[in-house]
Amino acid sequence: MRERVYAEIDLSALEHNFRALKALSGRAVMASVKADAYGHGAVPAAKRLCAAGADWLAVATADEGLSLREAGIAAPILILGHTAPQLAPRLCRENITLTCASYEHAARLSQAAAAAGVTPGVHMKLDTGMARLGFGGEDDLAAALALPNLRAEGLFTHFAASDLPGEPFMDEQIQKYNRVLGLLERRGHSFTFTHCANSGAVLHYNKEVPGNMVRAGIALYGYAPSGFAAIPVKLIPVMSLWANVAMVRDLRAGETVSYGRAYKAPRDSRIAVICCGYADGYRRALSGKGHVLLHGRRCAVVGKVCMDMLMADVTDVPEVTAGDTALLFGAGENAPSLDELANLAGTISYELLCAVSARVPRIYQAL
Repeated sequence: MRERVYAEIDLSALEHNFRALKALSGRAVMASVKADAYGHGAVPAAKRLCAAGADWLAVATADEGLSLREAGIAAPILILGHTAPQLAPRLCRENITLTCASYEHAARLSQAAAAAGVTPGVHMKLDTGMARLGFGGEDDLAAALALPNLRAEGLFTHFAASDLPGEPFMDEQIQKYNRVLGLLERRGHSFTFTHCANSGAVLHYNKEVPGNMVRAGIALYGYAPSGFAAIPVKLIPVMSLWANVAMVRDLRAGETVSYGRAYKAPRDSRIAVICCGYADGYRRALSGKGHVLLHGRRCAVVGKVCMDMLMADVTDVPEVTAGDTALLFGAGENAPSLDELANLAGTISYELLCAVSARVPRIYQAL
């Protein structure tokens, strides 16, 4: 249904971004489809990415991985987040790989796997400075690698500051990863998959980052994590958010718009009421800051963004009428970019993509 608001998902743009990142990295690519593929729809995105040659898929939770399997997707899947040990047997049977991030977690996974008579694949996560999930050093890692009923296929880490070039902390994290990997290899441990680079690292530090695989996330969907820094490839936004104009109303100078009467018309004005609000994912923080595109021209969002509607000043675009469709963000000449809106809202592109709610239909192009 397109009677209110809808998101167009350009799967050809997704494939373009994947191929650009694959060529740039020169390595295997693990494509992140966690959080419903950053709001784009995990199953359609995963299918297109696998058809384009994705080597692995990354998810955040067991349910996300199982949903892909239920949709018939057979590609290798890694759960990047924490997984309860009791889920290990089922995930093993579904050929879903788990992240192991501490000796205690590894021991519980090993115990659950032994009781079920299975040997799940795991990737060991090393904390090199993110201070999130991850082993602190080689001793606990080596002890975990000695546990039975775990098949340690990979070693990885996550960068805390790869979004901008020239960040000294990147060197510290890379050096720690290389040091621990070298120590483990000298103890007789080897890994089929080694991966460190996220989108920012691929775009800004590709040649410096170790590993035979990279993890592509936000860049797949058309955005650099740094927002406005120069990048070596062209990325195309995959999602465009559209909403219909419900009515156009005339205001006299001095009349106010929306909750709190925060906006007072400085002149006689025409105001378009647009069928999208913060419950659809258009942030309330964009009240009085954002713009929408109508008939190729930008129109300022005025008044407080409501739960289900927002208002835009269309005084200077007289051809706007009820039934028109406004572009809220996405690809296209003069279109509001997601990075622009994120900057205005004091957040990041990831959050705005993930905020597009489940009640907004996704319309897939170039299936």
